[in-house]
Amino acid sequence: MSVNRALSVSPRTSSAGFTLTEVVLSLGVVATALVAIIGLLPAGLDAARHAANYTVVASVLEDLNNRLRGQPLATGPAAFSPAFFDEHGVFLDPSATPPNTTRRLYRADVQIGAWSTPPTGTSGLRPIIIKLSWPVDPASGDPLGANNPQTVVTYTATVLTGSNWTAIDPTYVPTIEY
Repeated sequence: MSVNRALSVSPRTSSAGFTLTEVVLSLGVVATALVAIIGLLPAGLDAARHAANYTVVASVLEDLNNRLRGQPLATGPAAFSPAFFDEHGVFLDPSATPPNTTRRLYRADVQIGAWSTPPTGTSGLRPIIIKLSWPVDPASGDPLGANNPQTVVTYTATVLTGSNWTAIDPTYVPTIEY
């Protein structure tokens, strides 16, 4: 009879489950993992915001490049400058009635420059300076913040006709061509 008592299992030890220590340790591991993941969240959101801004900037610069075609190659601001774009890089037409100023987010100032000393062999070459600012005040269109303009691009454009075209046609106005 003593043998049967040694082999019998008490009801207390036969129930399956986790001890309080195991539960607390597993909650600690899960909490540590969640804190690490939440700590990475702001960095990921910041990277996504920068990527979206750079995509829109590329779209805006392409649009501005296309708008420069056929513009007079005269020193000073381009005829459409400043130009405003929405959060997707879509040009906001200033002649629209009423103008949609509430969607302004990007401002582009386009300047056709002049050389103090032109590079040799480049009679028609002009520098184009594009200053892109965001965010902007929707009401006034002025850039907000100290880091504006956030992107400045300088490249050159030229007329493809030569320097004596006005001798052939006195009414000719050089325009930017590619």
